[in-house]
Amino acid sequence: MLLALGGALVAAFLADVLARRSGLPDVVILIALGLLLGPVLHITTEGVLLSVAPYVGLAALALILFDAGLDLRRHELGGQTGAAVALAALSVTVSFLAIFPLAYFFLVGRSVPLALLFAGALSCTSSAVVVPIAARMRLPAGARGAVNVSSALEDTFAIILVTTLLLFYSPGHNGILLVLSTVLQIPLGLAGGFLAGLLWIVVARRYQKLPFFSMATVGFLLLLAGLVDALGGSGILAALVFGVTLGNARSLEKTFHIQGALNLLPTVRQFQTEVAFLLRAFFLLLLGMLFELGPNELEVLTLGAAMGGVLIGMRYLTVATAVERGLFPASWGSPLSSLGTRGLTSAVLVVLPVTYGLVPSAQSFLDPTLVVVLVFTAYTAVGVLLYQRRTSVPGAREPPGPAPRGGLPTPTTEQWESMWGFVSSNVSSTPSGPGGGDASPPEPAPPSSPGPPPLP
Repeated sequence: MLLALGGALVAAFLADVLARRSGLPDVVILIALGLLLGPVLHITTEGVLLSVAPYVGLAALALILFDAGLDLRRHELGGQTGAAVALAALSVTVSFLAIFPLAYFFLVGRSVPLALLFAGALSCTSSAVVVPIAARMRLPAGARGAVNVSSALEDTFAIILVTTLLLFYSPGHNGILLVLSTVLQIPLGLAGGFLAGLLWIVVARRYQKLPFFSMATVGFLLLLAGLVDALGGSGILAALVFGVTLGNARSLEKTFHIQGALNLLPTVRQFQTEVAFLLRAFFLLLLGMLFELGPNELEVLTLGAAMGGVLIGMRYLTVATAVERGLFPASWGSPLSSLGTRGLTSAVLVVLPVTYGLVPSAQSFLDPTLVVVLVFTAYTAVGVLLYQRRTSVPGAREPPGPAPRGGLPTPTTEQWESMWGFVSSNVSSTPSGPGGGDASPPEPAPPSSPGPPPLP
């Protein structure tokens, strides 16, 4: 394990250097290095890797969402939360429904529990991958906030879904506790993150100039995420809210009459960013090391590629629906469609059923997931590259800035119903001609929405 940890430190740095010079996502480089260390050189055993992988992945996810929360401002959240919730909920639902039949018929031998768990794991984007990419793109502040919030919410929804299914299919589960744990995850995550943020504002104002305060902040964050999880809440949502609370310390100090202004020192962010980078790199290396070539590997690769293509199509359809219904400007369609890649969260969630002993073979879940991650990462890399080139051309029109005062609209009941009708008609109906199909045509888009985004 020491060899793997030391290799992760060096590999993380090399992957970042190669990614900056070549333009390839560091996800691809780290997984490729993992393939070299695992299936080729056999550095460590599968049992050791599976025992540490979920904890490393969740810790990295908490740190990355905390960092994203620090950059979200209250005026941005007020205008974007409703639209981000709509996008996240629709994206997770559509992706789950699309992957379930593929997993049921072709992957898990028509086992409903395993198909549900696999579909739930692949239903969300990975904020650990999306947030850093969005931070390096030339996006308007409003679009970046929408990406950060929606990806964090997708992670939260998927984790709640998979953990609820794990509890339901575990022997001797209690129905009342199952319902409570499902219902309370989001409220506990919100409340825990907010109260911890208020407490740490007071602590940081007094002690942040002391040595090792950066380390104490990371430790407190991980304690918060672990405690909220132990109480039945969403630890990663608490991490996001904790970051948002610290990032909006000035306005909260006025509201709650906290004496003295707080400006987090750059060293605090630098330390937690480096720790998050290390944990994320370590987990991606572990994912590559867990890959195993088998006799049916061609079928697994084909199925994984097909699932990746389906998820890309569902992402495009979801964003197109949101733009069509006026929730986002049309110019945001291309980057939002590209920034839907699977990664850290999905990999963590497919490992959980393996550690619970519900999956007879770890490779049956891990190998197709790795292929999906690589396919979607390649799509995201191409989409981001094309978007960057369009916005960097001299004289090209820059993306619009944040939404007008009041922000993006919160979806109404009619918009929710219209969005779902639009998606379901495109997914389930088969047109019989130019105007065929049994589903009713979607409602016309508002005048301010030019239409679905072009594929990047």
